Amino acid sequence: MNNEGLLEQLSRSFEESARIEEKGLSLSSILPEEIILDPAYAYFKNCASYSGTKDIIDFLQPRKSQKYLDFGSYLNLERYQLHHYPWHYFGLEASNEIVKRMQNYIQEQQIVNATILLSNGLDLAFEDSYFDRITCIGVLEYYPLQDAKILVNELCRVLKKRGKMILDIPNIKHDAFALLCRMEAFLGRELRLKISSEDLLALIPQTIFCHAMDLSQVMLRFYFEKKS
Repeated sequence: MNNEGLLEQLSRSFEESARIEEKGLSLSSILPEEIILDPAYAYFKNCASYSGTKDIIDFLQPRKSQKYLDFGSYLNLERYQLHHYPWHYFGLEASNEIVKRMQNYIQEQQIVNATILLSNGLDLAFEDSYFDRITCIGVLEYYPLQDAKILVNELCRVLKKRGKMILDIPNIKHDAFALLCRMEAFLGRELRLKISSEDLLALIPQTIFCHAMDLSQVMLRFYFEKKS
């Protein structure tokens, strides 16, 4: 499948997920019994991996005048009220339907410090060193390795000096990884990037320093800062 076809498939999958959630249902309501009854499924009931978690906000330390890029923003602005922090929130999303939904939300709620834009991340329409804070949560795993490299380089390019960034990838060594792959394949968004923490760090430019890593969960989380 070419890049355009892959992005269209991912967009359709996340659009369907958004419609299900809009009905007040959880994604677990559509999963087959063989997945729900898998012993590893219990892990996902308490798994928190999204841009609004306390540890992420604590690391990013929102401040007035900051520009924050949430790449693969999905419904995060609405879900986690990220515009309540003093930064200007930029959500980038590859699904035109979700972008329009979030743009409507901004207009309806009269939010002045949030912008939602359409982007696949492979050629970010921002100048170098534009953002103070960046998150890319639950995204890289859907990109083939070569495209993931491009996306990571683009995110690093638009990050300011002393800017902070958080990325994550699936933990291929975790007991629940195989089930994660099955779940995502069922939802129509097969995991394409299956690399180790060492491989991810090898993609990061030398100007980016890794503050810390959480290697204990099914999603490996990396906390970065740009040195120069």
